[in-house]
Amino acid sequence: DNSDQTLTCNLSVGNYIDSNFQADNGSLTNRLVSGLIDGSHVWNVTCWDEDGNTNISESRVVYIEEKPSVQLITENNSWFQQDIILQFIPTDNWNFSKCDLYIGGAFNKTNETAILNGEINEFVIDYFDDGSYKWQINCTDLYNLSNISETRVVYRDSAKPDIELIVPEDGVEFYSSSVTFNFTVRDNLANNLTCNLTIDSNVTDSNISVMNGSEYNITKVIDTAGLHYWNVTCWDLAGNINILSLIHISLPTRPLYISYAVFCLNK
Repeated sequence: DNSDQTLTCNLSVGNYIDSNFQADNGSLTNRLVSGLIDGSHVWNVTCWDEDGNTNISESRVVYIEEKPSVQLITENNSWFQQDIILQFIPTDNWNFSKCDLYIGGAFNKTNETAILNGEINEFVIDYFDDGSYKWQINCTDLYNLSNISETRVVYRDSAKPDIELIVPEDGVEFYSSSVTFNFTVRDNLANNLTCNLTIDSNVTDSNISVMNGSEYNITKVIDTAGLHYWNVTCWDLAGNINILSLIHISLPTRPLYISYAVFCLNK
């Protein structure tokens, strides 16, 4: 401007208007514009000085092509007993035409209901066998721009773990209060399982971490004579639980032994 040091301007980008900001005379002015949707947008600037003199710039075109983002919500290495629920949040500056689910790198299904932009969406899978599955979500917006998520793994496990009680065997008698319990638990998928040892209906040891297929030993002191019952409860990472039926052991009453000595005194 030929007189004013500062002018007032409006920036128009498509339907967006940034109005009444101050611009220094003869200096480069930057304005940040956000929220534009994909596609072409015509922009120009209108400025006026203190005397009301107004001028408008030439018009130019800016193109916006912003890919959507896809955030996976279902945790990596999640376990499911039955239906697998895969949750995700897709976000786009416009909206979505579709989101596709890929299992093991191959297309599996597309969304059957409208995609909620910026909110949790989900795919429910009810036809998988037990096993591990790698999954991804690929979402495409209305401008035909697409983006694919990271890859995560989920597990479907509907089988209970198998428990083998090894010792003590059913009905065995012990002549010591120190008793070693030994068992093995096996699962179709999980590397580690969690178990409780129960003696006479009381959980004596809880949340024991046991490796799949390995024997586990634990020694307990049982002070009271008579019949005692023990069992083991184990569950896998999907929450499948198994309780092996009770077996009994016996600690007989110990006989009382009296030893004596005879002392002779010579007078």
